[in-house]
This record gives sequence, C-alpha cells and structure tokens, in this order.
Amino acid sequence: MHTLSHEFAKYDGEGTVFGSINKAAFEAITFISPTSDLVTEFESLAYSLDQQIERNELESRTLAALRDSLLPKLLSGELGVLEAEELVSGAV
Repeated sequence: MHTLSHEFAKYDGEGTVFGSINKAAFEAITFISPTSDLVTEFESLAYSLDQQIERNELESRTLAALRDSLLPKLLSGELGVLEAEELVSGAV
C-alpha cells in the first residue's frame, strides 16, 4: 500500500473532508499481488519480529514503572541504592 500512496494522493482534494475515489478509479489502479508462498514466508519472518517488538514494549513498560516507583524514594532517601538493587533484581 505504501508504494501506491502516490496513486491515492491525487484523490485527496476530491472529497469535502476526506479524499474521495470512485469504484472505477480504484479498480483501474495496478498493483502487484504476491504468491501465497511469498506471503507465508513473509508472515513467518514478520511474526518473529512482531513478537520481539511486543517483548521489548513490555520490558520498556516494566522498566519505566520501576523507575517511576523507585526514583522518588531514592531521591528522598527513603530507599538506599543497595535496597533498590535488591528490589529490581527480584522484579526483573
């Protein structure tokens, strides 16, 4: 779809709020359709990348939550660095 953006761009000024394209113009756009084997191969590669992205996002949220809960306590002196390290090693 990204490679077709120039095709759709010419219809952006056709609608009142959103771009508009009619059925005949849409059907006239040429595109490449991959084989099902190629789609399957892409999906197997993309799936593992998507899973890694999901794991990274979860880890980032966990680390941000730890930072947000520990930093004020460290700055106020309520919690020492060694205590914080123990808490973090148990949480991660």
